[in-house]
Amino acid sequence: MEKTLAQQAWLAGDSFSLADIAMTPYVSRLDMLGMAQMWEKTRPGLTDWFARIKARPAFKHAFLDWCPPDLTDDLLTFGRQSWPNVERLLAKGN
Repeated sequence: MEKTLAQQAWLAGDSFSLADIAMTPYVSRLDMLGMAQMWEKTRPGLTDWFARIKARPAFKHAFLDWCPPDLTDDLLTFGRQSWPNVERLLAKGN
């Protein structure tokens, strides 16, 4: 994603498309798990892309409004607990 977003605004070109829609749930869930550290410092294209995704009018309704607060809290709590292991696995892959 980073290589593509370094060359163009959206995943399949200069317009928001199904490619962006398809990746949004995955990236959004990682964000809800508190794992945005995965890209915030090292992938500026992805960081900018996700900021633009979150700024779209439908994002909040489609991804956040339906999620009960206790689930949101659990995702963040357990995601943060898992982050050290995820970070370690990512470091091994580099």
